[in-house]
Amino acid sequence: MKEINFFEQYLKDSNQTKQKRYRYVAISAIIVASILAYPIYSYAKISNYQSRMESAEEYLRNSENSKMIEKVRAIDESIASLGQQRQKLADVTKYLLENDCDIDDSLITAITNTIPRNIDIQVIDVEDKVISIMGSSLDKDSISVFQKNLRESSNFVNVFIPNIIHESQYYDFNILFEITENGDVKGN
Repeated sequence: MKEINFFEQYLKDSNQTKQKRYRYVAISAIIVASILAYPIYSYAKISNYQSRMESAEEYLRNSENSKMIEKVRAIDESIASLGQQRQKLADVTKYLLENDCDIDDSLITAITNTIPRNIDIQVIDVEDKVISIMGSSLDKDSISVFQKNLRESSNFVNVFIPNIIHESQYYDFNILFEITENGDVKGN
């Protein structure tokens, strides 16, 4: 005869209930582990980025690299200065063309070839064969180099600097010179 167990149904239900509990516990453990793992992962990632930044800063602080960076900055400043001088020269050329001042291109080239790096030209005035240039410089040496370059040029004579005024960081100056017979200019 078959034995009848009246509690068998409850035993099966308790096994299923235990299995459900294990599933809930396992899912909860996975969720908790992932919640705890994310900050650890983020911290590791941030630490990695910080160490990479520190090594990059150390690379930049290296004396050889900082010298190279300074050279690049100096070259950038030179390029910017040349761009400004080119723009000023273009403005002067435009002004001269608008005011019917015919200046030979070779004469403009001769003037620009004599301008040192630290000189900024504000005004060029041409009357007959006399040219007056007003400009500024960071140092007096650049002004004297400009004067020397003009004197050594075969296009100019009677190069004279009537005044140099030191204002704040710059030296403002005027320079006068005449165009030789081989420099062709038609003035105002």
